[in-house]
Amino acid sequence: MYKIILRETKLYDNIDFELFISSHKEESEISESVLHFLEKNNWNIIFSPNEGWDWGCHSEFVNYYFKAGKALPDYFLFLHDDLKIIKNGFIDAFLKKSKKGYSVIGNSLPFSIIEDYSAEFPEETYILNRYGFSTASKKIKPVRGSAFFIDSRLVEQSLKKLPYQKKGAIELANRSLRMFASIIANDFPEFKTGYLSSEHLKSEFIIEEMRGIEQNGIFFLKRKFLGFRKKIKYFGEDTLIALKVLKRQKIVVKKGKIKINISSKTPLSGFLNYDVSHTKFSDIIDLDKELDYLLKHKKISEIRIAENTGIRKDSIIEELIANKEFFNGGFDLIIEGDFPIHLIKSSEVRIYKDYHLRFGQLIPSKRTLLKVGT
Repeated sequence: MYKIILRETKLYDNIDFELFISSHKEESEISESVLHFLEKNNWNIIFSPNEGWDWGCHSEFVNYYFKAGKALPDYFLFLHDDLKIIKNGFIDAFLKKSKKGYSVIGNSLPFSIIEDYSAEFPEETYILNRYGFSTASKKIKPVRGSAFFIDSRLVEQSLKKLPYQKKGAIELANRSLRMFASIIANDFPEFKTGYLSSEHLKSEFIIEEMRGIEQNGIFFLKRKFLGFRKKIKYFGEDTLIALKVLKRQKIVVKKGKIKINISSKTPLSGFLNYDVSHTKFSDIIDLDKELDYLLKHKKISEIRIAENTGIRKDSIIEELIANKEFFNGGFDLIIEGDFPIHLIKSSEVRIYKDYHLRFGQLIPSKRTLLKVGT
């Protein structure tokens, strides 16, 4: 790949290039022959921890670039190292697209254009607002982090300050992608986002892989199927059966309202996460203060308390149930594992046992659903 990029740069006599590699490997893990080739061909290697997937890498590189006091170029081009360059001339294609008025250009189409960002992803707008970003624009147009071209005038206020997701399941990496798109849409509304291709994951120049694997037709068929799968839940005693159709694997029960996950192990996609063990995945900084604010302003639809939260679980439940002022508007409190039943005895708390459907039978789970308030 690096040889192909070098060949690409030699096509343009009137353009100066500076080449960088953000390496998540230690220098000792790279063979001497590869290091020699890169140094001989003027590649600058930046060694950094593997944190935040591609968008973390892009943000850390931009921070390095500005701290180094380097002259600002006209454009930045970000590429994964697991993509395939099938044809040279991609830089010329990006430049031609930029001359048509586009300032952020993806290699390929994203899987979705988001029409109402703050309603579909309220937890992300909450994070962006806390960092001082506006989220007034509803429509956002993401670009995949694997291959995109950007006007340097946008970089400092977007990538340099991006509050990118650092840990969690791979689905959480898309949070950074969407937040970047929101920053561009809101802070730079005069700058347009476009794409080289009208296809997903490829243009005539570059094929984007996922985790080093080129995706085929089965991948797209599977993705389409999952976009409309059904999920059945059963809550006991009242024999309440809820049947929900999940579109694009996301439930929007109450648009614009936030779901909270309190855990010590696993951050969840679609939630504001709080880590009781105080490692690195918390979106919430001060749990008591932020819960108080969000509940008083009726911004929460669900609070989920994991089994692994330790003694803090009982005190959190007790505080939530004790504050009847929070009940107006109502929210779901989902508790995993056992908890003292006396904590939730209230005329305004309805208890349901959670079941899941397996082979035609309803199997009780370890979770309890509390309907709090109206």
